[in-house]
Amino acid sequence: SSGTWEILGVRADTFNPTKKGFEEGLIIEADVEKGFWNPQFLMIASAVVEWTLNNFFQDISERKYETIIKKIESIPPGSNGILFIPSFVKDSGPLRKYGALGTVLGLTLNSSRFQIIRAVYEGLTFQMKEALRLLAESVNVKIDRIRVVGGGSRNELWNQMRADVTGLPVIVPVQREAATLGAALTSFVGIGYYSSMREARKRFFAEEKIFEPNAATNTIYNEVFKRFMESLESLKQFY
Repeated sequence: SSGTWEILGVRADTFNPTKKGFEEGLIIEADVEKGFWNPQFLMIASAVVEWTLNNFFQDISERKYETIIKKIESIPPGSNGILFIPSFVKDSGPLRKYGALGTVLGLTLNSSRFQIIRAVYEGLTFQMKEALRLLAESVNVKIDRIRVVGGGSRNELWNQMRADVTGLPVIVPVQREAATLGAALTSFVGIGYYSSMREARKRFFAEEKIFEPNAATNTIYNEVFKRFMESLESLKQFY
């Protein structure tokens, strides 16, 4: 679920937590259905986007998101060398062990605010990629696709970026308020109207849009992600 904060989780049929997982910040909740568990990471997301918009784009008021997304679509992957570390809340999320705070690296006299906001989206997506790795290792699951709901799922550039950075297909339901609908379906299962969440999901989430990763862009992002993680390691000495 992508919004002010982002929850990245899987639905597992086994409860197998590890010490490493908890040290990395893993949260495990019981599923609404007996026999299932929801290992997950909680991390800041669109709150960082809003901070950037409020501080760098006050002059754009009409159709702010559409205007900015159109501008940054033409900026190549990697934001012309700018890296953005989105750790605005210390000791939270999958980057907690590095202890860093929000950081911008790689600015030059040619850097623009649009390159910075693209780097913000990339930094948040790199954070998610690291969470995916830690999640898979912590609970021993293979993740082969990503489903996105919430306000952040409406941003198609971000959805494609998620696919390109992770190399995995990103699936987005056409329903606008998928999280709210999911809560309602939970109630329907609870009263016995549907036999399972799987049955309820098939009934209401039949239509979905899929963002497939671009292999060439994924190759570029793999190198940028490597720099991102190396930067985090280097920043540890300052915090």
